Amino acid sequence: MNTTGTWWIDQLGELGRAARAYLRRHFPAIVDAHDDIVNEGQAQLAALLSRKPSQYPQSWFGGEVPSPEEQAYLCQLSHTILRRRIADHYRGRLKAPHAVGLDDVPEEQLSGSGEDYEQRLTHVRMLHVCMDFIAALPVEDQVLVSMLSGELERSAPLSASERQRVHRLRRRLADEIERQLGQSVAVLLRHD
Repeated sequence: MNTTGTWWIDQLGELGRAARAYLRRHFPAIVDAHDDIVNEGQAQLAALLSRKPSQYPQSWFGGEVPSPEEQAYLCQLSHTILRRRIADHYRGRLKAPHAVGLDDVPEEQLSGSGEDYEQRLTHVRMLHVCMDFIAALPVEDQVLVSMLSGELERSAPLSASERQRVHRLRRRLADEIERQLGQSVAVLLRHD
């Protein structure tokens, strides 16, 4: 039922319900952020459609009822924006602890002498590389990392393809640590 004369505006309620259902099903661990993610996504969708209406089907903006393909296109566009907001949420969570630099770490945590102090600094540097690496991953891989870390619950063991993705992610992370810190993970974690 078109009450505003602009079809896509009338669809926002249903799109919001679908987005919340998707978040509940796939991201139950971030339930506190669901409303924010959905609201940000809908605001971005509205801004996009208002700013560039000529790039989208004219039926979305009044007149004839959109075809099933045009209706599906709006759902796909809304879902793409939702996935981007989810990725932004995870990136924000991963980057927030990174805002603390070495100068902000209490001295008693880094105090010590010689090798012990150097080892702690190395661990902090490795953690920063890991956080940056995870923040740059696609949302699907970030979700996989969240499941492995225990942040998201998992009811079944990893599939063969997920295990392969984990193996590749570990290899890429090890390569990134070696590239940035100049030594392999095994050498950096060795305690002599």
